[in-house]
Amino acid sequence: MKWHLKILAAGLSLLTMVADPSISRAQKVVISPEALAALTYYLNVDCEIPVRRDGLDQLLKYKDVLEPRLISLFKEGPDEESLAAVRRDLEESWSAREKFLAQNPQMGLTEDQLKLARGVSRDGYLEQGRKQFILKYKEKAAIGLAAIGSPLALKTLREAAAKSDETMRAVINGALKQFQRK
Repeated sequence: MKWHLKILAAGLSLLTMVADPSISRAQKVVISPEALAALTYYLNVDCEIPVRRDGLDQLLKYKDVLEPRLISLFKEGPDEESLAAVRRDLEESWSAREKFLAQNPQMGLTEDQLKLARGVSRDGYLEQGRKQFILKYKEKAAIGLAAIGSPLALKTLREAAAKSDETMRAVINGALKQFQRK
């Protein structure tokens, strides 16, 4: 979706100072435009298959500078500016959806299914979209950290797996299993 690009453009400027609470001011890392582009691409690629992992491969080229940002995304999710951009796009999507449903479309849905679609509230739609966006970024960050495989990345993931809900624990454990160094 178009909001993926807007989100990162809003949330990450060309040169971004990143800092995780565990990183001192002296250790702040400047993210180059190339590394930022790799992170943006990785976070926005919706489908990667084992034989084609362009997003992850690009991310790994800049793993040293992007690891702190991935840890931050994993722990905290996207920043407020990114969430605001997603909200704007979700509001546009909601408006288009409502206009479409108001035309009483014949789209092969049963009466119950159409009633269910019309029963979704604007606030519920926006909140569900926000939650999905946050979850996607946290999942992608977890996978990126597992692929990086540094001691800090693995420690972060293992600690989080012990405290996470079932969905995130499954993502973390699956990512660790896939990228575990033997």
